[in-house]
Amino acid sequence: MQQVEEKWLICADPDSCQIYTLNINTNEVRLEYDVDQDYRQKALQAIQQIEQILKLKTGTWLMASKQIDQYRRRKIPSYLLHKQSSSIPTYLCQSTLSQAFVKVNSIKLQVKLNQYKEQLQFQNVTEDMSPDIKPNIVEIEAGLVTGADEVIKSVLREVYQRFKKKLKPKDEKNQFILQISGFKEFLTGNHPMLSYDRVRVQLRGMKHLEVILTEIPKQSNQTFLFPPIIHRIKGSEPFPQIDWIKFKDVPALLWYSPQKLPKYESEIANTRLSVGVVPTPQLKFDKIKVSNSQDLISNIEDRVKRMSIDENPIRPTFQDSISKQKTSGQIYDLISMRNELQKLNMLKIEQNVLYSGECDWPFSVKICSLENLLQTLEQDNKFELQQQRATYNGLIPPLYITKKNAGTKVEEEQHKLSNKKNDETDINTINSKRQQVHLKLHKRTGRVLDPKNKDIKRYIPFGGQDNLDELATLQERYDLDFLPYLISVQVSLFHGGKQLTPWCQAETKKQPFSQCPKFYQTITFQGIKISQLPQEARLCFNIIAHSATGQQQIIGCTTMYIFYEERKFRSSINQLNIWPFYKIDPRLLCMGQYWGWVRQQNQQSITPQLITKSYGRLLIQLDQFNQTMKWSLRDEKQMEELGFSKSARSQRYYEMRNKFIPNSDYSNYQQSQSTALTQDQFNSAYQNTNKNSSYQQINSNSQSNSFSNSQLFLKKQRTGMTSFYNVHQRQLTNPYEQYMQVGYSSQDQGTILRFGDMQDRQTHFAQSMMHMNQGSSFNVHDQSSTQLSTFKLSHQFSQQSIQQNQSYQENYNQVFPYKNWSTTPRTEDLAILQALLKYNPLNRPYYTDQHKYILMICRNHYKTLPYALQIFLMAIEWDDPEQVREAHNMIKLWTPLPPEDALPLLDAQFADETVRLYAVERVSILSDDELQLYMLELTQCLMFEKHLFNPLAEMLLERSLQNPWVVGHELFWLLKAQLHVRPSYERYSLLLEQLLMLCGEFRQQLMNEVLVDNELYNIAQKIKEDNVPKDQRQSLLNAELTKLYPKLPKPFSFALDSRMEAQSIQYDKCKVMDSKKMPLWLAVIPKCLENDDELQLQQPKQIKQQEENLNGNVSLIMQQDENLHNNPKQQLDQKEQKEQIEEEEQNKQHLLKIIFKTGDDIRQDMLTLQLIKIMDKIWLDDGLDFRMKPYKTISTQDNVGMIEVVSNSLTIEKIHGQGGLMGAFQQKTIWNHLKKKNTEPQSFETATDNFLRSCAGYCVATYVLGIGDRHSGNIMITDTGHLFHIDFGHFLGNFKQKFGIKRERTKFVLTEEMAFVMGGRDGDLFKKFQQDCTNAYNLVRKHGHFLINIFLMNLSAGMPELQQASNIKYIEDQLALNISDQEATAKFKQEIIISLNDTWRQIDNWFHYIRRN
Repeated sequence: MQQVEEKWLICADPDSCQIYTLNINTNEVRLEYDVDQDYRQKALQAIQQIEQILKLKTGTWLMASKQIDQYRRRKIPSYLLHKQSSSIPTYLCQSTLSQAFVKVNSIKLQVKLNQYKEQLQFQNVTEDMSPDIKPNIVEIEAGLVTGADEVIKSVLREVYQRFKKKLKPKDEKNQFILQISGFKEFLTGNHPMLSYDRVRVQLRGMKHLEVILTEIPKQSNQTFLFPPIIHRIKGSEPFPQIDWIKFKDVPALLWYSPQKLPKYESEIANTRLSVGVVPTPQLKFDKIKVSNSQDLISNIEDRVKRMSIDENPIRPTFQDSISKQKTSGQIYDLISMRNELQKLNMLKIEQNVLYSGECDWPFSVKICSLENLLQTLEQDNKFELQQQRATYNGLIPPLYITKKNAGTKVEEEQHKLSNKKNDETDINTINSKRQQVHLKLHKRTGRVLDPKNKDIKRYIPFGGQDNLDELATLQERYDLDFLPYLISVQVSLFHGGKQLTPWCQAETKKQPFSQCPKFYQTITFQGIKISQLPQEARLCFNIIAHSATGQQQIIGCTTMYIFYEERKFRSSINQLNIWPFYKIDPRLLCMGQYWGWVRQQNQQSITPQLITKSYGRLLIQLDQFNQTMKWSLRDEKQMEELGFSKSARSQRYYEMRNKFIPNSDYSNYQQSQSTALTQDQFNSAYQNTNKNSSYQQINSNSQSNSFSNSQLFLKKQRTGMTSFYNVHQRQLTNPYEQYMQVGYSSQDQGTILRFGDMQDRQTHFAQSMMHMNQGSSFNVHDQSSTQLSTFKLSHQFSQQSIQQNQSYQENYNQVFPYKNWSTTPRTEDLAILQALLKYNPLNRPYYTDQHKYILMICRNHYKTLPYALQIFLMAIEWDDPEQVREAHNMIKLWTPLPPEDALPLLDAQFADETVRLYAVERVSILSDDELQLYMLELTQCLMFEKHLFNPLAEMLLERSLQNPWVVGHELFWLLKAQLHVRPSYERYSLLLEQLLMLCGEFRQQLMNEVLVDNELYNIAQKIKEDNVPKDQRQSLLNAELTKLYPKLPKPFSFALDSRMEAQSIQYDKCKVMDSKKMPLWLAVIPKCLENDDELQLQQPKQIKQQEENLNGNVSLIMQQDENLHNNPKQQLDQKEQKEQIEEEEQNKQHLLKIIFKTGDDIRQDMLTLQLIKIMDKIWLDDGLDFRMKPYKTISTQDNVGMIEVVSNSLTIEKIHGQGGLMGAFQQKTIWNHLKKKNTEPQSFETATDNFLRSCAGYCVATYVLGIGDRHSGNIMITDTGHLFHIDFGHFLGNFKQKFGIKRERTKFVLTEEMAFVMGGRDGDLFKKFQQDCTNAYNLVRKHGHFLINIFLMNLSAGMPELQQASNIKYIEDQLALNISDQEATAKFKQEIIISLNDTWRQIDNWFHYIRRN
């Protein structure tokens, strides 16, 4: 009989700390007893390290939900098991090289040979060489298409020709390799030179690339032993003992056992366990029991390419799934997967199961009661430590927190304390007035309680009209806005980021405020059936406290998906933990129940009874059926055959739709005649139909207005339902901003409700124009003419106009027809379609029903446009199963999307799992360097996923394990930086845990970086909190760094860039900067240059003395007469001293320098720099190289991050200082600086070209993004002429003011001294600069929708100046998407002239120079 060999994986269980082996195929578990102690200790250390970072067991969040346990203990996917990555990182760019470098064939390399000076004997060959040639450096021209290994051979040949010696490695087991000077980055392998990241950077106007010839050990066999796998013969028990010595140097692999194991003890019997069986150590099972289809699915991997999201099958890798080009009709999605399973009889229709698609029963939810409400409030009492309070989400509180003082910054708290005495009188007066009202409603007990008493809940029998004194104590302890009197629950039905229908929102009757208020009220959403519910539908609840005077405050919220694991309907009673003082944010789809946990000192264990007592809960009840119900998509044809209504939408549904959305019917538009109105008739009809909306023609004198509207607007029969672009009654707020302006109408009183600082809203739905561009013009193409006609529609409505239309609304009765989507679109429909396709992403949520109908009937006319899939999906009504089915089918037929166009489909508004699965498939095509570019958005999109196990998370995890140095490093720090945000903590921490468990040797790299980051944070906080005087900060920093150095690993690296590997700290070059946040300026010596003879550093005392002398002279000049700057002798002395300082800078160029900053949200800088990189990519793809130089930034913790210091660069402020006190007003300052740094004519010409290009690129980028706080200290220039901007604390038009005076009066910085470098305003170079600017601007405009989408995807990130969609309106205005390229060219040229003529910019730069020097 043939023996069958099986693969077993050696794993460490983080829960029990056991070492066990796992059968990869059968998921069978076997505990290992005879484990080498060194290996066990290594595994335990890895478990402890992960716990120290994530605090999953000891933190403020209880990982107790069933979903978490199922996710952790799922069958380990095969696509996550990757061989150990090499410890020699290579940073490759797999994207296509830009056409801008088509004429470049090679790159100049300077190879240092210092490590082989003994072999080559430099001193013997120096006499025969030219003085300009350095003996330790070899220069070669490396072809861009030449492999790195071939380049190394060329270096060795050049060495042989010069030294007449054959260079050999110092150790026979080593091999030669090229290392980038100063970085842990290598050139090796057969990859062409053009594919290396550092080479591509160097091609952009740099002189040469410095590398070091070094050597590394040849590939070790240990590299291939991770993950640790052993082979065993099936059925040959007992198995032979594992050779632990073989895995001595192999990193431990951590994975949760498929079922719980006994805790590790010194002696545990050798036991074999199996999935689905109660863990009893004495039991032994031969085969795994298959309890569901998950394990069967794994047997047909080759046939099924896409798996269900809420199941956990083993799937092929995303790389395998996209290796073949997808064509129309070949896309595997959830539907095709299920069909395939049905063919294989793997997904049979269960006999005793109901399906939601066959249930036309009205959907309702019963609000039963609130339990343990006081415990909900207790989780955020003001006497608790700030970081343990439930509302703490970092120093800057998010907008979904309903407490006004939750999580405020330390500086703001100190300011409040200083003004507290001034406000006490006013507060007491207000409270006394409120209590006077309550005296009539409450009874006083005369009992005085201490609000600081931890056991206060024992003594407050609060509720109703009794116990006024106790309620006042409760108000003080929990920071309530008023004395609570009544309470209600508001419920909404959401799909994605918006309500399923406009009327899917209701509120219960108010009940007396008490510990356990009872409601027992059934909420029915009129016209909504269970068969209409999409799989991703969720119920959202806000708990609202009311005062006796009408004040209201949301004191908690919770959410629940209607269909959970295996698509089951959540029937019967559901208990939902309440989020204290949170309100519903529709975009946070990952926000489930609250599991915050404050661990007590004497707490021994966490029991189910303790968990039950620790949370307040909302009890709701859904309809219960006699059989289990699972979700399915309604089949309307099948339902009609069974005698049910063909359409899921009932008459009541359309009545509600007509009530909330007048003119929502399709029939009038579909049946109207195609005869047209003349221009005058149209104007008259439009104004008569809607007197409050204004119509205006743009460019009335242009020939484009000769266009006749005959094909666009129909006859008067059509105006009976109002014009196509007429008034429709909807919510006033932008759908993107629903979570920003949440208001709830009281059915009893009809009053305006206020929640904290939220804006007022009318109790009825105010009418608003469903417009194309909110007042901006749009273009509609006439089929009978090639001209474009431009119209402008504005929506300006008063309260009076809304009231005038009430009678029209009440009398509105329409028939609800069946929508025929197979209707052939008319010519005018196609004309309107062109206008609809031009909607920018900000205005697509304003599509009316008529708009959506045209997009549906014309869907086959624009399915070849990849970007239009997002527009088509915006037209889908997800409560209509017919439309959902059509959307799934159209995805198969649509032209495959480029990855960039698929990114927006991962936003919160697209919750459908089929859509998101398709989007992940397309995004996975991105190369690693491109995936790293969009990682900020992809991590945000994780919050919009329904399940912990989802395609996006799995794709990111797989790619991170494949390339941990590029993708994994970026993913780790972006997730870790947001662990302080509670709604996403569970999702992010679990993904981080998965990454750290499976990344092998790279885990230690991340641990070292976390250690460095934490220690630097402690030093920065100590300097801040101790209020150290300015003159003592330097000595304190040096002392702290000296204490820190022994604790650091050797070598150590930074989170900013793992390539920055350092061996020691250069203490005398470190300093505390003078800005408000007191960031740390750190300088370290790279490991590869530690023993470099050329790294000559002067003594710290000499440098310090020179700096003091320079500062003294500058201060002296500032104090003396203004004519003093004309003294040539003193100017000469100052310049000489500055030249000495600059020579010092040259000696320090080999140091790695970073800025460690606390107190600011670095993510806003990250987003700005990412958008600059995206613009740079757009220009490069079009063959334009603007020599952009975006530096690196990274956020590591809450308001903590690191910033790269670009070597060999100076701020324009310092360059102005080289020209004396009035250098800011001199035209030649920048030109003189570049001339000084580039003495050779060719070098100066290159520097001038670099300056011209980079200045053009940054002028366009800062103009489009609205970068504020631009002055000479925030603009820098490198020695090679590259101009770049720094410090992006203000964007999207948030320009700074001082004492009411506008400091920034132009949209970007372009001064006379910059123009002088280009030959002045009339020079040829300046004309080229203008042409570069306009070309760059028009290219960005072509991708304007993509840039807007990037901003929209970051709305939930909580950045200070990006809180709502209206913030993005600025970039829409700057892009001017409604004008032609010629008009845009003229517009930007005018902006150039305005910037050059702005003399205030020079004055502002001079003020900055005076203030800082």
